[in-house]
Amino acid sequence: MMAHATDPVSPLPVNVPGNLQAVIMHLLAKTPDARYASATDLVDALRPAPASTQPTQVRAQAVNARWKQIGIELIKISAGEFLYGDDNAHVWLDEYWIATTPVTNKQYKAFIDAAGHAVPKHWMNGKIPLGKENHPVVEVSWDDAVAFCTWAGVRLPGEQQWEKAARGMDGRTYPWGNDKPDNTHCNFGHQVNDSPLCSSLPYIRLMRYNIS
Repeated sequence: MMAHATDPVSPLPVNVPGNLQAVIMHLLAKTPDARYASATDLVDALRPAPASTQPTQVRAQAVNARWKQIGIELIKISAGEFLYGDDNAHVWLDEYWIATTPVTNKQYKAFIDAAGHAVPKHWMNGKIPLGKENHPVVEVSWDDAVAFCTWAGVRLPGEQQWEKAARGMDGRTYPWGNDKPDNTHCNFGHQVNDSPLCSSLPYIRLMRYNIS
């Protein structure tokens, strides 16, 4: 029991609902303080939310529309095989959709305002750092990310989904091909010493090319 609680957690199956993902990750948290304190707490977490007077279909439509309302753009990744991992194993994935950019500070702030979620610790006075509205949100935990996805009506992609979306189906090493990265390809090695605007990330444009 202790061994699996401290080992890295493998990606959950893509069909696990977001609320159940959050419960599972609490159970598998590395530190005891982050897990449920008692069986009662676990049962409460699994208990269905109180029924609303609003029809279920209308509630579901409202949740599903949130990602659109805050400007998240999704791109379809077609079903099929791709070359996965260092050994280029042939792996089949069903069709799925993935965001073309990371979640921005502005989008995350909409979630905070609506859900009353805690702000990232580096936001002074609860505000987005000046000029960083359209930069990727950082300093968020797995639990924060799952909570955001559940609120927005999406979910976190699995490892294989990330790799197929970024790498394409031709076995390339990087989204742009096999050339070694430099500052025209991505932000790495503190060359920029800042986060880039989400809309400026080159892998977004390449992702469209790789998968189409």
